[in-house]
Amino acid sequence: MVKQIIVGTDGSTESMAGFHQAVTLARQIKAGIKCVFIVDLRKTQMPFIYSGAAYEGAYERLYVPPDASLRTFYDKLAEDLQNFAAQCTENCRKHAENEGVEFESVVKSGYPGVELCNEARSGGLLVVGRRGENAEYKRSIVGSITEDLVRVSPRPLLVCPAFRKEVNTIVFPYDGRKTAEQALQYYVNGLTNIAQRFVLLVADEEGEEEPMVEEELDYLERHDVPVEVERRKGMLSKEALKLAEEISADMILLGAKGKPRLQYFLVGSRALYVLQNAEVPVLIVR
Repeated sequence: MVKQIIVGTDGSTESMAGFHQAVTLARQIKAGIKCVFIVDLRKTQMPFIYSGAAYEGAYERLYVPPDASLRTFYDKLAEDLQNFAAQCTENCRKHAENEGVEFESVVKSGYPGVELCNEARSGGLLVVGRRGENAEYKRSIVGSITEDLVRVSPRPLLVCPAFRKEVNTIVFPYDGRKTAEQALQYYVNGLTNIAQRFVLLVADEEGEEEPMVEEELDYLERHDVPVEVERRKGMLSKEALKLAEEISADMILLGAKGKPRLQYFLVGSRALYVLQNAEVPVLIVR
């Protein structure tokens, strides 16, 4: 059972959607919230200059001592970011307490992906926005930090492109793999009271046998979890997104890794493919 939810925020729209989703979940499952704001060191460290002359395929990395005005600029930038982080976490505290959710926060300097992974180990779930404050400079629909967390997070990861105040319907694309079974167990062991409708999706993909679901249905029945089974023809990831839209689902639950098709390789994993296209929060369990 999840006792504490770790939520990363940088004050951006989607990270705040993740925070509000985390508060909603915490209230439903009677968990606490730990809000983590990472001041990115890449913004506050003095830059290095690279020489124009290449040698052996690399560039020489030179540190140029800054003049006083440049040093002052970076010191002021670091101070402003710390103040913004404090203001952001204080606003989060007020919201969580208004919702009756136990709250704590931490502001750290470092590299967001690394620090969030470290903080995640103290909780049972990590929540982030799909993209952060640099969304306008995005390299893809999923932010680079979020993409890294999908691959290496030590805890299940909830990625939020938007906030759903009421999570009534969850879609669970099932491919028969171990990570899918782990995702199902994670849901049953701590999250079954967050949704009224749980839809297990299996797909008859070309060249692949449809996975058997009898054991999973028995498992859900033993734990008194009502379930609907939806069978489709086509690629499981695409059918999951279609189904989520058709039934106005509020969340998609899936395992972190799927079948090694070329399409999934190009986007990193089945989970990443769903993340790039989902309009609802996606809970990823590895």
